[in-house]
Parts: sequence; structure tokens; C-alpha cells
Amino acid sequence: MRIKIYRSPFHSPIEVAGDIVLKLHFPYSATTTTIQVNPNIQDYKAEGDASGGRLRQVMFSVATDETRTLPFDLNGTRKQRTQIGGTTYKIELIGIADEALVQGGNAKRFDFEVTKL
Repeated sequence: MRIKIYRSPFHSPIEVAGDIVLKLHFPYSATTTTIQVNPNIQDYKAEGDASGGRLRQVMFSVATDETRTLPFDLNGTRKQRTQIGGTTYKIELIGIADEALVQGGNAKRFDFEVTKL
């Protein structure tokens, strides 16, 4: 599964790839990045809004004992294997690019291929 993670005020730095969540982490540069990988645990309450309030979407990531922090380098370590919840995943950094935003300016984009083994 191909995913894109952005470093931008207009995009979330979190992407879901099946059973795992990948979050952009520091440090990152034009050729390197670091991601945190967590199990995909979702908690959704359809009736959770307070009276008179409206909430569109909230997404957050919390480090746990299953959190894996993986460094990637286009000129070195492009592929990593990690195990989350008893399943092994291969994560490969495909590319890093600057992408023009509709709102103006550029966002750093990190492209990954995630494979469940």
C-alpha cells in the first residue's frame, strides 16, 4: 500500500496503512526522515458531542509500549521491518519531495510503501 505523509499546516502528519498508523517524527530533511509506527486503534462515539457543540474530527497519536520509531535515509536505509501486534511489516521510503500547496507555499511530502508480511 502506497501512502504519503506531509509536513504541512494543511495536512495531518499521520496516515493509516491497514492495521498500523504512521506518524511523521523528527528529524527529517531532504533525504532523511523518521516515523513512528503504532497499532491502529480507533475509538469513535457517534453520540459523543456535548449539547450545543459541534466537532468535525479529532485525530491524535499516543506513544505506547508498541510504538516503533524508525529512521529512513534515501542514501542508505530505505527499508525497515517492524513487528506490531504479532504482524511483521516492511516499510520502504520511496521518495521525499516538495509539493506545491493550493493555499500557497510548499509542503514536504514523504512517500512510503507499506507491505504486510
